[in-house]
Amino acid sequence: MLKNTRKPVLFLSILPVITLVFLFSSCDHSQDKDITALQELNKNITQLPSVSPLQYKDEVFRKFDSYFENAQIIGLGEDSHGVKEFFELKQRIFKYLVENHNCRALGFEYGFRFQRSLEIENYITSRKGDLDSILSGLHWIHRNKEFRGLIEWMREYNSSLQKEDMIHFIGIDSQIDIWYLDELSQHFFQYDKDLYEFVSEILDTLSKWGKIDHQKLKQEEFQQIENLLISLKDKTLVFFSNHSNSGEDKMERDLLLHNIESHILSHENRYWMYKNKSLRDSHMAKHVLWLKEIVGNEAKVAVWAHNAHVANDPHYARDGSPAMGRYLREKLGDKYLVIGTGFTEGQFVAVTEDYFGEDTNPIIWKLNIFSPENSVNYLFCQADYKNFILDIKGISRTGNLYTYINKERPFFGVGDFYSATYPEIHFAEDRIINLATAYDMIFYFSDTRPITLIKKEP
Repeated sequence: MLKNTRKPVLFLSILPVITLVFLFSSCDHSQDKDITALQELNKNITQLPSVSPLQYKDEVFRKFDSYFENAQIIGLGEDSHGVKEFFELKQRIFKYLVENHNCRALGFEYGFRFQRSLEIENYITSRKGDLDSILSGLHWIHRNKEFRGLIEWMREYNSSLQKEDMIHFIGIDSQIDIWYLDELSQHFFQYDKDLYEFVSEILDTLSKWGKIDHQKLKQEEFQQIENLLISLKDKTLVFFSNHSNSGEDKMERDLLLHNIESHILSHENRYWMYKNKSLRDSHMAKHVLWLKEIVGNEAKVAVWAHNAHVANDPHYARDGSPAMGRYLREKLGDKYLVIGTGFTEGQFVAVTEDYFGEDTNPIIWKLNIFSPENSVNYLFCQADYKNFILDIKGISRTGNLYTYINKERPFFGVGDFYSATYPEIHFAEDRIINLATAYDMIFYFSDTRPITLIKKEP
């Protein structure tokens, strides 16, 4: 998740829980502080109930109904991929949006390429597949009880609905696994055998490229593959125009067409990343905007991703390009609502690097952070409430609190990776952000628990 390259860790992690202490100024109340900003913070925060976020009553969110009603897309951020409270909170917000604000779809980040997400989509809409088998092949960020609970709830919600009223799960990311033409061909075959025959020549030509090494791919080769994928989409559209009754419904067609589009975006993303041009966030935004178009004008879409991606941040990636949230804000204005999360102490799950520079298995880290005095965390951890909501949209633009957060400050964050040797990087680079413009509200927890991993089947 960080823009910098990973620094080597000089040990092999073997303990189930590791405690780390940052050598910065502590969050002790005896330290010097911005008294006026803290006073205003305490006046502007709402205490969160001391229960699991899954147990939050509707009243916790009802005061923000005007924000939800105005929004078309709602970004749900997490300050770490491995925190239980963040997963539970986002599931609870998503449930509230579905039940009260006509939210019809959830776009999911981190390695959830569009095509792979169709397994989840089929599970929750058509009751096809076995969730244990689906989860066993997923990354640890999805192979946990919290994520499983989200998917089970979505399936249960759909169980009594007609297809046109169901909610949907779609992958919006393509940074990890991108070239699965056998699955694409299978999708065509399952959708319509006549369509499969109609485009089989293009599929066969694509398959002859085999496993593509995008790092070594010449530009003319890149363009040849891109042209084939575009031709595949064009020919599929021709088939649809000549066979109006093909397939089950419009949603099935849209999913098939976007499967091709996702391959185009993935192909571009992987090719250009080796030339130090980041397309990942712009492509995630395209996926989300497509999803919004599919569910229709009256419905809303929620986006589940890391804080750094949902944020309205103009300079996120290594090459200085914007975060996904910036693209969405530029397209939608205030109809894109950004909800971030934060924490200061507690436990979370993440990998680190071993002595050989490889990722370890996921580790439960216990973190006691002594935040830098200029960080947002330093202010937040001194608040009257341990866990709270800060409504950034609702605070006075002329007050000291807004002045404090309306500048680039460190805001602690962890993705899937934690730098055990250089923890200070989690207050640096893309973790330095203008909170006032990046988010519309923050759910803050002073202490957290790790997600509950599901053992991967051999």
